[in-house]
Amino acid sequence: MTHRVKLTSLAACAFACALVALAIVCPRAAWANAAVYTATATPSYTNPVTGAVEDSGGESGQTLGATMVTGIVQPEAFVQDQGNGEVLVSVRFYEADQIGDVTVAASADGSSYGASQQAEKLSTNAETNMVDLQLTAANTTPTLRFEMYVTPMGRSVTFFVTISDLAEGNTAGFAQTIDVDALNAASADSSSASTGSESNASSEGSVSTSGDSVKGVSEYNADGNQVKDGAADNGADSLNYPLIIGIILAVVVVAGIIVYVAVLKPNRAKQDAAAAAAAAAARGPHQGDQD
Repeated sequence: MTHRVKLTSLAACAFACALVALAIVCPRAAWANAAVYTATATPSYTNPVTGAVEDSGGESGQTLGATMVTGIVQPEAFVQDQGNGEVLVSVRFYEADQIGDVTVAASADGSSYGASQQAEKLSTNAETNMVDLQLTAANTTPTLRFEMYVTPMGRSVTFFVTISDLAEGNTAGFAQTIDVDALNAASADSSSASTGSESNASSEGSVSTSGDSVKGVSEYNADGNQVKDGAADNGADSLNYPLIIGIILAVVVVAGIIVYVAVLKPNRAKQDAAAAAAAAAARGPHQGDQD
């Protein structure tokens, strides 16, 4: 029991040393850079991964369903990466007055989908009869499964939209609901504070905008790329991973040596001594009988 207590104590000590080493070497984890992208939205009546029709119209309604889907989904989408693992995706639809009750589920790779969410109507353009619907995803290139009531068909229709080919900037005039510069400044400020350095970054919150021709709250150049004034480094590249791994390995090796010297080696010596004593005791009576 004593040896087990010693072993447990030494293991706990080694683990604590590893945690202390990581706390010293590693700065506080920082968010990735926030950014906005114009992307390609590719509609599909069938599941783009399995090829199956998940709409109630079945295989017989595939031609009509495919025509409807490609006719209402605008080929450009808008992706707003907040840098904290939450991504906002906007998809633009034609025939806004003919659709309603839209729910959507997002998948990172098209194999499994999260819980359905109600799509948020971000902006509507009465002249072009278009509507921008926004949803939350876990990555910037998700596959989306929509369920949408379509008035001409008299029922809800299930179809898919794949987001791909991201290009930084808001070149399609989507309503932008995050302030990229403010988020990156807040992230840099948090990272600097954790390492004791000073930061002049602004900590303004997100700005919400809406409207038919909203260009976003950030400035863009003629090529559609965002103009970033003094974009701050979030410090993520400053992690010295080889040093971190080396410290962890060193702690493990030292802990192993301590365990061997303090526990295993004495136990081995005691076992050898006990075996020798047992062997001597076994030889004694036998030799006496021979005499």
